[in-house]
Amino acid sequence: MFRWPSQADCQEHSASSHLFCAPFGVGSSGRLLRGVQSLPRITCLSQPSGDTTISVESLETPLSNITLAPYIVKAMALIGVRRRSGSNMFRHQISTMGILIDYKFFDPVLLKAAVIHDLFEDASDLPGVSEEEIKAIDADGPAVYELVMEVTIRTVNGVREPKSEYLKRVLQQGSERARVLKLADRISNITALGFVHDVAFVKRYLRETRDHILPYAEMIDLDMSRELNDLVINREQLVKIMEPSVN
Repeated sequence: MFRWPSQADCQEHSASSHLFCAPFGVGSSGRLLRGVQSLPRITCLSQPSGDTTISVESLETPLSNITLAPYIVKAMALIGVRRRSGSNMFRHQISTMGILIDYKFFDPVLLKAAVIHDLFEDASDLPGVSEEEIKAIDADGPAVYELVMEVTIRTVNGVREPKSEYLKRVLQQGSERARVLKLADRISNITALGFVHDVAFVKRYLRETRDHILPYAEMIDLDMSRELNDLVINREQLVKIMEPSVN
């Protein structure tokens, strides 16, 4: 059995102990509630009966009917796409989905899109990577495709969308799912940044995060914002260690 956090636990909760907590509106029935945001997730509240435990089955229920295998197979096209951190883009897709589950987001469309969110940016020329293929996977396919394209950098007439405009579009004008997905994506990327030794790139990426993501992150999800801010601070400290001393 897992202990369901009490109100006191939530008040003492910090970014490093977000496991069961969420800054959303609460209700008196059920464990999967809809709060400020409409995406289903577990909230940080003891049950009305005073019981502060939750069964494994209660955690499994929201995930039990989500079929991810076809999307994972599609994402495997990204195995050959290397990352600066030394890993590959397939692992980043799985990491992003894991972060969403860690924050107890169980929306099927959101999780499926997370698994393939970079597919059209990094593997669009590979067999099986097309609008028709994604939409045909299952009943969620059309919505998954639309979400993936929403978080994909656009190219119009051969001109790539500037990164600052892309982030503004997603974080200020994007759907709820797109904004949450972008935060999970950035948490995964900043985590991997600890294994990148190109100081100039790291500094640019951290500045981009401070300028274009953190100002909006708290309005999207308080807990994810806290983690992202802590990661940025940590990576900035690493940069100071990586940079050669100046006499």
